Amino acid sequence: MKDKTISLKHYWRIFLQKNKLCFVTAVIGIMLISIFDLIFSLVMQAIIDIVSEGNISGMVSIIKFSIVMAVAYLLVYYIYSYTKTEFIRKATMNYKQVAFEKITKKTISSFNNESTSTYISALTNDISVIETNYIKSIFTYINLLFVFFGALGVMLFYHVGLTLILLVVATVPIILSFLLGNRLVETEKKVSDANTNFITSIQSLLNGFIQIKSFHAEHQAEKIFYKQNKELESVRKSRNQLTQLMNMLGAFNAISTQIGVFLLGGYISITQGVISVGTVLLFLQLTNFIIDPIQNFPLLVSNKRSAKALLRKLEKNIEENIEDESGAIKKKLTDHIIVQDLSFAYGEKTVLHNLNYQFDMNKAYAIVGASGSGKSTLLMLLQKGYSNYSGSITYDTDELHQIKTESIYDFISSIQQDVFIFDDTLENNITMFQKVDPAIIKKVISEVNLDTLVQEKGLSFYCGENGCLLSGGEKQRIAIARALIKEASIILMDEATSNLDALNSVGIMNTVLDIKNSLRIIVTHRLEKTVLEKCDEIIVMSEGSIVEVGDFQTLISNRQLFYDMYQCNV
Repeated sequence: MKDKTISLKHYWRIFLQKNKLCFVTAVIGIMLISIFDLIFSLVMQAIIDIVSEGNISGMVSIIKFSIVMAVAYLLVYYIYSYTKTEFIRKATMNYKQVAFEKITKKTISSFNNESTSTYISALTNDISVIETNYIKSIFTYINLLFVFFGALGVMLFYHVGLTLILLVVATVPIILSFLLGNRLVETEKKVSDANTNFITSIQSLLNGFIQIKSFHAEHQAEKIFYKQNKELESVRKSRNQLTQLMNMLGAFNAISTQIGVFLLGGYISITQGVISVGTVLLFLQLTNFIIDPIQNFPLLVSNKRSAKALLRKLEKNIEENIEDESGAIKKKLTDHIIVQDLSFAYGEKTVLHNLNYQFDMNKAYAIVGASGSGKSTLLMLLQKGYSNYSGSITYDTDELHQIKTESIYDFISSIQQDVFIFDDTLENNITMFQKVDPAIIKKVISEVNLDTLVQEKGLSFYCGENGCLLSGGEKQRIAIARALIKEASIILMDEATSNLDALNSVGIMNTVLDIKNSLRIIVTHRLEKTVLEKCDEIIVMSEGSIVEVGDFQTLISNRQLFYDMYQCNV
């Protein structure tokens, strides 16, 4: 973070967005409740003194006053509770919404370098800590400060000496509490990190559920889960023990202070007669309003600091890997993409070596090769999925680094193996929530062979969570339909049909290759003759290099690597 103060103001602007009325009303409400608490203590003192004096008329008056105050208190407390709850709900919702919007503004390149579990943890576990220790705590602060200074003023009015003694006794444990509070902040960070690791482990195990069952690896999976679960609960245990220790110190301080005030006040009342029995009990009652802030303030401060640390942690994660998005805005590809001396490495492992090639507009290309040959990496680089490459990738006359990433998404459509489907209607999944002429939608549905699905279920059919009510082939055809409606000038297809049967796979790849007025590049391990013959050129890759280029018949005639791969595939 550049400036912590500005940053925290920024968070509060988010919390208060369309939420100021609830916040102001709740703050006024907690102030009034604090005043009521002090008044009720004075009422108790008056009742005790009236009873000891046998003043019947005074008793009637104080009962009437108490009834009016009780009704007013209930009304104020209801308004406060409602507006406080609404403020917290809206503030939390605003924060999560803004955080998610910031995440979605990241580029594919920056997002590829991160773990999604970090954000999942931040928007689930961390947000509950922020809500409790940061958003809700503002009302606790106001209440404690109001009753503290109010009680202090009343006590000083009645007896200065007794008040000063009380303050000295009550503030002794504060230093130790603050020291423990510093440890609590660090522990809260550790809990957040451990929770992120736990979520990552769960995601990995659940994603591999089929493989785990197939190879009877349940025991190993359980051991991995146990290890991560134990680590998380161990850190949480440390956090809870620190919190309990701070609460224990506070409770001990409260009891010892109350007993001391009661004994000292009773002594002054008996020996000096300057304060009444009711005043001694008033001091005893107000002692709680002095002790509670002193007892809870260190814990509140520590909790607030830990919540701030989590706020800044998410902000830091969002800001990490953000690339300079200044650059030219490109609307479409008109001529070609030229790859020149292109190399790329994952860490220290180089996966592409000095590639040189030219992809021409209105042509179709297939990239083939063994697993790990660099096919998918090349496709990812073409859409600026990674930016730390050497060499150049030129779109017409513009180097890819110099093109604004957002504009690239406008003219590239990428069809992946796992097509993301919204839990929404078939029409919205095809149009991606854009307003599209119904005639165009109908034409596209026909071109991608979704007619039968639409006729049976209709465009208003809900696809289910991530398209669970659709087949794999239907999902892929929806992805192609999106590209057609988008009128993308570049269509990239990365092993999109690997999970489909041969008939569906060939049909879908042919549909992509038949799209006009676009550059089409497909990565495939299936060497289907009818598909490859439609490609203008086939690029054969091996160990990060391009080793062969040509059309289907040429490569077969050459009898080199492609020929061997094809013979194995037949």
